[in-house]
Amino acid sequence: MLTHLPLPKTLILAALAGAIVGGCADSKVQRATGLTPGADMVKVDADAPYVPGSPVAIDIENPGGDVLVVVDAALTMPQIRATSMHEGDNQGAAPWAAATLAPSGVAATQAAPILRVLAADVSGAKHRTSLEVRVPACAGVRVRNQDGAVTLQGVGGAIDVQNGSPLSPGGSITLLTDAKLDAPLLLETASGPIRVEFPASSRLNVDASSRNGAVSVQATGVRLGQVSATKQSWSAAINGGDAPARISTESGDITLRLKR
Repeated sequence: MLTHLPLPKTLILAALAGAIVGGCADSKVQRATGLTPGADMVKVDADAPYVPGSPVAIDIENPGGDVLVVVDAALTMPQIRATSMHEGDNQGAAPWAAATLAPSGVAATQAAPILRVLAADVSGAKHRTSLEVRVPACAGVRVRNQDGAVTLQGVGGAIDVQNGSPLSPGGSITLLTDAKLDAPLLLETASGPIRVEFPASSRLNVDASSRNGAVSVQATGVRLGQVSATKQSWSAAINGGDAPARISTESGDITLRLKR
């Protein structure tokens, strides 16, 4: 049975990187780089002020499909694409997807706003949706997904990804970032491989395990403490870090690389 590390939704809010927020919000998605304009672009409604180019915390819920999150410093505003993965839907667009820039809800006046992306049809219809979310900077990310791949590129802050559940299919998880990680990290899937690459300067207390797969780690020259390793598990404190990092899959291999 898939077990969940008790990292609540407020985890990201408590661990956000600070960002000065002020001025007038612009809900129009600018397309400086990255995504080509099309019917599958999602309008971002703004309920919180946002300084163009500043960090956002990302909160994604997708009942089924793939999720891609990319940090692109050339952008000034978040960009979102939602594409139907169901052969019966028209034109490839996913009009049921919605996005909002919301206040952080954290007492700190400089906390980053939250970019909430939901790909559920309020009518209750079942759709598979491919989500592509691009932001100028990232202050943390939370993803709840089923039956698809989750890929995160360049993200930082607290990271919390749960793909699938004991009653629903999961999918692969890939985290590739050059951001130093020293906030809580959770990568958990009901089925599928997990690949993780982050800087060797990160400070985490890692616990990686696969019930039906192998765990391989590349951490040459990295300061590790309290190391424990078997074919299906690996744990260690990286650079004396105490931020919890749980990486687990029920079925699939885990590959962890610390980049120097």
